[in-house]
Amino acid sequence: MTMIIGQVEKEWKTTLRVFERVSDAAITIAGSPDPLIAGKSSVSLTCEAKGSITTRKWMQNGETLSPETDRITFSDDNRTVSISPVQKEDRGEYKCQVSNPISIAEGSGTLIVNYGPDSAVVTVKSEYYSSGDNVTLNCSSESSPAAQLQWALNGTLLDEKGPELRLDPALTSKSGGYSCWAYNSKTQRYKLSSPASITVLEKVSGAAITIAGSPDPLIAGKSSVSLTCEAKGSITTRKWMKNGETLSPESGRITFSDDNRTVSISSVQKEDRGEYKCQVSNPVSNAEGSETLIVNYGPEKVEIKGEGHEGAVEFGQKIHLSCSAESVPDCTYTWTLNGTDEIGTGASFIKENSVYEDSGNYTCTAFNNITKETNKTDLELSVKAPGSLGGQGGLSDGAIAGIVIGVLVLPAAGGGGLRPKIQQHT
Repeated sequence: MTMIIGQVEKEWKTTLRVFERVSDAAITIAGSPDPLIAGKSSVSLTCEAKGSITTRKWMQNGETLSPETDRITFSDDNRTVSISPVQKEDRGEYKCQVSNPISIAEGSGTLIVNYGPDSAVVTVKSEYYSSGDNVTLNCSSESSPAAQLQWALNGTLLDEKGPELRLDPALTSKSGGYSCWAYNSKTQRYKLSSPASITVLEKVSGAAITIAGSPDPLIAGKSSVSLTCEAKGSITTRKWMKNGETLSPESGRITFSDDNRTVSISSVQKEDRGEYKCQVSNPVSNAEGSETLIVNYGPEKVEIKGEGHEGAVEFGQKIHLSCSAESVPDCTYTWTLNGTDEIGTGASFIKENSVYEDSGNYTCTAFNNITKETNKTDLELSVKAPGSLGGQGGLSDGAIAGIVIGVLVLPAAGGGGLRPKIQQHT
């Protein structure tokens, strides 16, 4: 091109490039084998178009595709992408953008990679169910195409197939480990899930305690007893309670059977009396039985109480003595004076007008009709002249003196003799 500027002629040169618009962009896919199988197959994607192509750009699932060493490579002109071997992450939509300075076109193709099953997982809402419940198990598997699923119980294939297994209703016989087999017909691969445990239990009911002992009735220090807990249903745990507290074994005296079904007590003591409960349960239900254990004991701690002054009453004053003892069942009481004369029965001894002859040693003897044991205590009482006690009569609680406790003991077991007499002075 020549131009005259003023009187000077100048010349410029330029290059004119003519481009044919790009069009009909398309991707062709070639691979072996067909279908593509992850880890085994290779594939190539070739981008073709009409027109003057100056650049090619590859995209996978909306992101720029970059070469990956030894696995994804590009031809020198960027026309072909080769993938060897294909993996499951190579699946998806591929686009090829071809362009020149005046036009652009885009072709696309979808790459299907068959893989798996890479996993098989069984899920279930809970491990434990009551007999008669409806139970649903689900199996999922990562696979393309979707895997065929078949169920197994304790390793044995069942007829049931598909992603869902229904136990309707659940029976105890259907307890066990459920797993599923996943199979991909394209890859010819199998995958077995880990088992999911299902336990179907009968609800516990009708809990009750039975008591067996010898002799009957139970006598502290002599008898032994066993308490047995029975119930219907599937029992997984038994817990024993006594008077609201957990019952624990006691070395050599209170023992539990291996299955916790029976508690044995040998020999029973008075502290063993009370309410016993047996709580039976399984993960879906519970029940409770109770029974009261009566232990006969005593009499123990026989005691005389009265009113008055220092173990003395004035002539003509009222004598009022009361006797008590710890005993089950309640014991009977007999009163004697000076060890020979029986002067009354019952827990109280009352004489309205005392005389000098009422002075002496008062003995209260307690007798338990079940244990056949006797225990007694003594009180020395003096009748004083009128006015000598300052007008006070009877016995004060804190002024009882000369009490002698003697135990009338039954013949020793197997010996036939008498135990030594035990006395306590206070």
